[in-house]
Amino acid sequence: HAEESARWARATGIPAARVYAAAAAIAIARARDDPSWALAASTELAGIYPAGEPGTHLLGPVREEALAQLGRAGDLGDPPDFPDGLGASRARGLVAMARGEHERALACFAEARVHAAPFPLERAFVDLLTGRCQLLRGRAKAGERALRAAYTEFERIGARAYQDLARGAAGDAGLVVDGPARPFDDLTPAERAVAGLACDGLTNREIADRLVVSVKTVEFHLGHVFRRLDITSRRELRELGSPAGFPGVGP
Repeated sequence: HAEESARWARATGIPAARVYAAAAAIAIARARDDPSWALAASTELAGIYPAGEPGTHLLGPVREEALAQLGRAGDLGDPPDFPDGLGASRARGLVAMARGEHERALACFAEARVHAAPFPLERAFVDLLTGRCQLLRGRAKAGERALRAAYTEFERIGARAYQDLARGAAGDAGLVVDGPARPFDDLTPAERAVAGLACDGLTNREIADRLVVSVKTVEFHLGHVFRRLDITSRRELRELGSPAGFPGVGP
């Protein structure tokens, strides 16, 4: 249908019709993970209006996103300053990821997620990109969490094509995101006990008193927990612990 609408739009010569047909093709290309089609559609858009004209580039700097996904880093410049903060931030992240600048990419995706907050599909898509980036930098646990968040939101809103993208990205890394989350299965009993009490808000001294161990032992176990779960703060630990809980650990 998108290709048929594009043919009719070109036949009529009406610029607005061509823009909407190209925008539809871009949306479908993204859901199919087909950057070649997105690049062709963005070229169609560029031939109609200047790329930065407000209201014409409905999905942001699509050309930059497509080139980044195709690995054509040599053809990339910095994305222009589009009025669409979400699209520009997302594109900058993809450009950085294509260049191997993973920390910068993650910062851009974090900014994009703020812009995407009111839009469930866009927010989950940014989580998908974040998960892919985390996997590229060797952070499997962080990648799994982001991909699981994306998959769960896609499932909630019925975006099945996007669900397949999240499941596929996880599967390529040997991960599973369409089952129950069990982030604490790899912890030892001692690590689970310490982590559970930390999630309850206890200090290291309070945990040591509760478990009748030294503070040094608590610090040792927490260090292992943070490394195993690929986190850096108690806030992240509490976020993981809230939905899963720690059976057998409590006051």
